[in-house]
Amino acid sequence: MSLPPRGPAIEKDWELLMEDVLGEFLLRTYLETSLPRPQAVKAASGWGGDRFRLLRDDSGRRLFVAVIVWDTTIDAREFFEAYKEFTVRAQQWESHEEDESMAAWHTPGRSVLLESKGEITLIGIAPDQETLDLIAKDFP
Repeated sequence: MSLPPRGPAIEKDWELLMEDVLGEFLLRTYLETSLPRPQAVKAASGWGGDRFRLLRDDSGRRLFVAVIVWDTTIDAREFFEAYKEFTVRAQQWESHEEDESMAAWHTPGRSVLLESKGEITLIGIAPDQETLDLIAKDFP
């Protein structure tokens, strides 16, 4: 699986630190930091592949982008719902927006985007809303 190319603004302003695979085990372990183990196991099962990028800008701010492919749309929906709960439990947020296929959370210095399209899920963790908007433009 591959990530879409970085858009011009991301390419220009952000240095690639790492691109790799999370894998089902690491994804489940990450979810277990804020969710009960059975819920994390269920959310990570059905993982079909992923790719992530970690980037840094000149001021040291970090940007994380992951695209995860699920075996079925049901698996993708289970993860989407679990990751929403995970994000709410993990941190206090000043604002939140959500619809059927997207959720975003914001607080000073950190914004999180979660999008689901069929069997594909996008996670973006950025220092601000503006950077999240750049990520969303690159999502297929």
